[in-house]
Amino acid sequence: MTLTFISNSRLKYLKARLGWRGVPTHYMPWAMNSFYEALSVHDAAVIPVERNGYTIGKTINRPATAILAGLGVIADSIDAYEELRPFIALDDWQGGLRRYSACPPAGDLLLDAARSHLNLRYSADAVGRQWHELLQQALAQTA
Repeated sequence: MTLTFISNSRLKYLKARLGWRGVPTHYMPWAMNSFYEALSVHDAAVIPVERNGYTIGKTINRPATAILAGLGVIADSIDAYEELRPFIALDDWQGGLRRYSACPPAGDLLLDAARSHLNLRYSADAVGRQWHELLQQALAQTA
């Protein structure tokens, strides 16, 4: 097991890695051109999130990106992640680590279901349909 911190702050990485003694860690600066490469060398994304005034506004993007890249997800829960609870390890770090060490994400049927769920709700086609419906409703109200 290795842990890669993808961040725009090397200082935060240096502080955070102290909590992961015994686990080989790597730091990678966040960048669009290297982000998916970094994801591709791992089986699971670990997403620690502290509940506070800032994270209450976070979106589903971090776990969704990991799932769509083929990774399992182990995360602290925030409201935005709750719709993914049936598919990923939320607030269950030990169980999540056991799950993904026993079964690689490529063979995890729950992650297949998660990808289907995300595509159904957030794909370009799904968002286009939602915009179309909204505009149709607006047109009907003005007619």
